[in-house]
Amino acid sequence: MKVLRRRMADPEPNTDVALFPSPLGRLRNVSDTTGELRRILDDLGFDWVSSHTFRKTVATRLDDAGFSARVIVDHLGHERPVDDAGHLHGAQRRLRRRC
Repeated sequence: MKVLRRRMADPEPNTDVALFPSPLGRLRNVSDTTGELRRILDDLGFDWVSSHTFRKTVATRLDDAGFSARVIVDHLGHERPVDDAGHLHGAQRRLRRRC
């Protein structure tokens, strides 16, 4: 949390540096990060949570905040808004209407 607070307080953040770099200061390997996240979530008793859960949450929060389907799709990296309809908890109809 200290790193996040420091980054948020920086008036000119350096966007060329990874927020959570590897121990060697490089970009993290996706498989290693996924495995580490899985272990941490399991240890905390959140065995039902996956990286996909975070993706759904982001899509829902963006939709609830009024962002367009195009913005949500671009943020999630999908090509078509309908691809992301399944990522929304209870907001599917709003997303489809905006398309």
